[in-house]
Amino acid sequence: PAGADMALSFGGDGTFLRTNRWMADLDIPVAGVNTGHLGYLADYDLCDGIGWIDSLLSGDYRVESRTMLTVSAAGVSLPASFPLTALNEIALLKRDTASMIEIEATADSTYLARYRADGVLVATPTGSTAYNLSVGGPILQPTVPVVVLAPVAPHSIGIRPMVLSDNSILRFRVKSRAETFLLSVDGNSVPLPSGAGVIVRRAPHKALVVLRPGHDYADALRTKLQWG
Repeated sequence: PAGADMALSFGGDGTFLRTNRWMADLDIPVAGVNTGHLGYLADYDLCDGIGWIDSLLSGDYRVESRTMLTVSAAGVSLPASFPLTALNEIALLKRDTASMIEIEATADSTYLARYRADGVLVATPTGSTAYNLSVGGPILQPTVPVVVLAPVAPHSIGIRPMVLSDNSILRFRVKSRAETFLLSVDGNSVPLPSGAGVIVRRAPHKALVVLRPGHDYADALRTKLQWG
């Protein structure tokens, strides 16, 4: 309910992302409790016992604000149940059986590039260690005010990820030899017609993530990504 002190997310990263979408516009912080495999986003783990319960009840934690993204499609009605905000990334992707797509991208009034690729994604700092990482994008400190624009399997080797201000309004025009392409929001996908325009911008609200007092993002990288 609105006004709750905290929400607990039991599960993996997918559960954590969904919980934050539900809670962000209510300004309710979310504590992630990992019960899955990697659980990169969750700072608590059932394997560590249940001492974290007393820590949360006593207020021994901190809350970190994380940028979220929102998406709209020009002239296209999206399903009412489709999520429009993302904590990790928003991606424009080819269909499974289609050839690469062509994506024209602008940031505010500045023309950036015409991507010929399997897709492009816009990742938040939180999402920089998710899909963005697998396509060669940079890892970002979770609270920096930027986003990453990263191509997915680009045709040209010279096309590389870009880091942009999170104030940027990104506009895309997508063309596909197939009749449709995919709009993906934190892994939830919906087909859009070829030629559709998509707008991605910073969401008006932020995700509030509960962290242990001693949490360090570099320590999470070393532990969960096995940097050593």
